[in-house]
Amino acid sequence: MHLTSEQLTLLALGEPVDGADHLDACERCRAELDALTTVVGIGRDTRGLTLTAPPPRVWEAIAASTGVATSAVAPVAPGRPRPDTRRLLILAAAFVLVALAGLAFLLRGTESTVTGRAELSAYGSTPPSARGEAEVVASSDGTSALRLHVKDLPAAPGYFEVWLIDPVSMRMFSIGVLNGQSDVELPLPAGVDLHTYSLVDVSAETYDGNVAHSGNSLLRGTLSL
Repeated sequence: MHLTSEQLTLLALGEPVDGADHLDACERCRAELDALTTVVGIGRDTRGLTLTAPPPRVWEAIAASTGVATSAVAPVAPGRPRPDTRRLLILAAAFVLVALAGLAFLLRGTESTVTGRAELSAYGSTPPSARGEAEVVASSDGTSALRLHVKDLPAAPGYFEVWLIDPVSMRMFSIGVLNGQSDVELPLPAGVDLHTYSLVDVSAETYDGNVAHSGNSLLRGTLSL
């Protein structure tokens, strides 16, 4: 299972985190950590930075986007910034901070919290080496998803599909397919009751045009919320 955004952020800041050895085998988490480390490095490198006036063309570009005039100012002593220049310096500093914040947001993505987990075990005649993990992640934008990691699934001529099942009534619905990937994050329908549809199922399906469950379940596990 992947490291969370909070764990990766702490690692980028140089803090110890349990489970950091996961990075040894996960290219995705290493890439995200590298990106966060770059952002942290930029922030540290700019501490105590003294801003100096850039060339006129830079002021012209900033002035054009802010509506601040750069020409109608009185002459001042050499080495002393004009009043408008001071305003532009403040604006430029603000632009840098906003850009860094935006970059960090894009690299980290929407903040998410793990609200449920399930261990997926081989089901039926599936080889016992097949297994997986599922996490329910709730994002700060109000959406939720099921994050899966599967391993050693047996070869199948079709594709693998992920289902949520009510273990009492055995009603079920599909939330997506693996598409040959061992790690996926599938969006969950708004308002889904995971206390009812608590069983996570991975099935082998064929391209037969039938959208119903094939009956060939490979992995199953119950969500703990």
